[in-house]
Amino acid sequence: MVRRRSSLSEISVEGRIAGWTTAALFVSTAATVLIVWSAPSWRRCPTIVGPCSRGAAAAGLLVMGAVAMLVAGIAIALRLRRRPTEAGASARYVWWLGALFAIAVWVVSWKIPAFTCERGRFDELLERCMHPPSTSTPSRWIAAKDALLALGAVGGLAIALLPRWVRATAPIVVLTWCGVLSWVVSDRVG
Repeated sequence: MVRRRSSLSEISVEGRIAGWTTAALFVSTAATVLIVWSAPSWRRCPTIVGPCSRGAAAAGLLVMGAVAMLVAGIAIALRLRRRPTEAGASARYVWWLGALFAIAVWVVSWKIPAFTCERGRFDELLERCMHPPSTSTPSRWIAAKDALLALGAVGGLAIALLPRWVRATAPIVVLTWCGVLSWVVSDRVG
């Protein structure tokens, strides 16, 4: 015998704001990724190994992740519609806002070392510029990368631990997330 829940748990006003913000960011991000990266995922490559196949495989993984994000965003929105609001109830969706802020700032810090090498590519693990047959030390941007990693972690934790400030932090998360997403998309398209 399957037991159905007769009522959903209550959610606070702060949790509702954070939930709707999270759902909107999930759906808009998924739609953007599906529009920008779906065409390369279906591209035919002349060889099995090479940059074309790696790009198509990465685009395919991004599209699958975007579909999952789209489903999650819609599920959050549908669930939020039915949950009653009560002061002092759950505000767990604020943790999602903190995580989204941290991820957005970390993506920015991840892209910074690409600008630090005069030639070649930056290797994250070695923290070196790789240009065979030699390597070189990256420029001054490594300290900025480390500062952004710390800012993302501290900012995301602060957003998650201060649910009463959601009216101020939700727009900050939206601006940060959309700014980073537009940077990634313009980098991809341009």
